[in-house]
Amino acid sequence: MQVKSRLLAFLLCAFPVSVLAQAQSPTSSEMAAARQLFRSGLEHAEAGRWTDARADFERSYGLARVPVTLFNLAGAQAETGQLVTAAESYRRFLQEADEGRAARYRESAERALAELEPRIPRLRLEVNGLGEGDVLRIDDDEVSRAVLGVAFPLDPGEHLVAVVRRGDVVVDERVTLNVGEERAVTLLVPALQVRPAEVARAEVEAETTPVEVPPSRDEERSIARSPWLWIAVGVVVVAGATTAVVLATRDDASPYQGNAGVVRFELGGSR
Repeated sequence: MQVKSRLLAFLLCAFPVSVLAQAQSPTSSEMAAARQLFRSGLEHAEAGRWTDARADFERSYGLARVPVTLFNLAGAQAETGQLVTAAESYRRFLQEADEGRAARYRESAERALAELEPRIPRLRLEVNGLGEGDVLRIDDDEVSRAVLGVAFPLDPGEHLVAVVRRGDVVVDERVTLNVGEERAVTLLVPALQVRPAEVARAEVEAETTPVEVPPSRDEERSIARSPWLWIAVGVVVVAGATTAVVLATRDDASPYQGNAGVVRFELGGSR
């Protein structure tokens, strides 16, 4: 593969201190660790251990954002099937490598990117019946509805496309994409239905709503003829008379000096 041969040729270059000086400002310890990881990545790449090489280049670039490391990382990503990520790494390299030693490899990066892009599979997804709160997912990632109808780039291999509603998968489909393939997939989402629990709760609320029913004429006559009613009326009348007497007496009496508002009366005697 031409990308691999160009990568191996470039991997033989030492980790450039001059380029490190042009990047962001990592500490001296971070620079040393980045250089060590870069060299380890070279050894893995030369031995064909591309997964290990990718891991070391990723860590090295995370410590010191050196364009040459990014160039090598893009090649390792492409070799391990991460075609979409590799293409983005090449594009980022072209943005960063505008001067210095890294700029010498712009042409190599442009050729590698031009060869890589046609190999990237694409999925054109359509979804019918997508509800307002439904979530569209591809593999483990939530994706925007803006990707619908667009040739969406994905890595080669198997992918799971799903629609999630209220935390539950309502429809999904597994799709296997080959290198350079473009495939169209349409998902049919079932109509939104009210959950049984919501229906049951609505029915219970309707059944337990109190309804006032006016008494019938027979009930009114029965209450009027009840002896207990007249006994209660008599008690109320007597209580009212007693209260009136007590209140009248209280108005005529003067409170004791120093008493906390409590007045005592003695019937038939002097106060």
